[in-house]
Amino acid sequence: MDEEKKLPNYPSSADVKKHFVKEIDQLLDDIDKIKKGKINFFTKIVGKKIIDAADKEMGTVHDLIISSIDKAPEVIAVVFKEGKNMKKIPFKNVNRIKENIYLLTKTEETEIRNAEENDILVGKSLLDKQLVDTDGLKVVRVNDIAFSKIDNRFIIVSIDVGMKGIFRRLGMSKLGKLMNVKEKLLPWDYVEPLEIELGKIKLTIPRKKLSALPPMEIADVIEELSPRDRGMVFNMLDNKTAAETLEELSPDIQKNIIENLRNQKVAAILEQMDADKSADILNTVTKERSERLLNLMKKDVALGVENLLSYDHETAGGIMTPNFVSIFSNHTAQETIDYLRKISPSAKHAYYLYVINDIKKLVGVLSLRNLIVAPPEKKVYEIMSRRVVSIYVNASKEDIAKTISAYNLLAIPVVNTEGQLQGVITVDDVLDVVIPRSWKRRPLHRNVTK
Repeated sequence: MDEEKKLPNYPSSADVKKHFVKEIDQLLDDIDKIKKGKINFFTKIVGKKIIDAADKEMGTVHDLIISSIDKAPEVIAVVFKEGKNMKKIPFKNVNRIKENIYLLTKTEETEIRNAEENDILVGKSLLDKQLVDTDGLKVVRVNDIAFSKIDNRFIIVSIDVGMKGIFRRLGMSKLGKLMNVKEKLLPWDYVEPLEIELGKIKLTIPRKKLSALPPMEIADVIEELSPRDRGMVFNMLDNKTAAETLEELSPDIQKNIIENLRNQKVAAILEQMDADKSADILNTVTKERSERLLNLMKKDVALGVENLLSYDHETAGGIMTPNFVSIFSNHTAQETIDYLRKISPSAKHAYYLYVINDIKKLVGVLSLRNLIVAPPEKKVYEIMSRRVVSIYVNASKEDIAKTISAYNLLAIPVVNTEGQLQGVITVDDVLDVVIPRSWKRRPLHRNVTK
């Protein structure tokens, strides 16, 4: 039996407010720096002449190199073209950035090297790329990058995601001003690159901030991404978070993501999901891939999923979960309570306790409340209800919904033709298959299991 799930450590409302205030302060500070000329935009730096200490022109700026993609990426070199070759000058040689870039050293005193394949070029790596705004929970495109000198380090402070950045790149800043186009800057702290291209090397950046969000909010971000980027984000999520996020997505997007993930990753994610959810996913792939995925999963988990796959996914057998609590009729109330403590079932699997006999035939049902208030020595068959509403494994999803609604049930047991208990369908399982995702906020089980 699954262990009780613990509530993830999501940001509190106070933390969210604190971050929001910090963002506003950062934006106001950036705007103030722009007005005072303390912000340098990438598209204004590119094309500037590089002038050495002897007033000799060495070339024009082609790009900038940053140290890494971290909290405050620092510029470490200026790139310029020399014939067909890309050369770089250490940024420590830069004296000031005005109408040109002025160096502290003469050309012959300057350390000039060839640009390397693994250098992180700002223009190539960030400009026009998609990033996740982890505060606004959306995908944005980089139109420009803002730099500022802080503690003698020239670092990225913000990205421009608005129209003003586009006007600036087109050399139409005056038109943008006439049209009263406002700055739309996002502090670097609130964005994370989806992908950085380093020549032929693809560097995926750990998404710590994205992973810290609730799965439903990660799902909202993922829906905005391209098919390739969705798979890339899932590869960076831990398996548990990936599984919870996958359950929040529509079947079409689920299928798209699974198609873009390696089998080992998919199998690891499926192991973190309830068997019925895993079976739903496997029903969207080819039989050959389904078999490969099952072979990669833990044997006990795979067996439960395989059992569900043997049923038509539109019937009770295909919808039910094998995770439920069954107890024996000849046990006492105290023995049953001790058993529940031992297996520690999750809340959504303990709506009702299903009473079975030695051949697994369903003979009764007992609520958790009635068990707790019963005298410890009472036998289960003395306190259980013998009138059990159940459905057969071949029942349609419409029949399931009607039965649960008619009897106002939170869950309903599924039996075979011999009356043996096979699984359970909860009300949220019914919502998942009957109501389209776009019609409901999120599956009910989120409120039940936490």
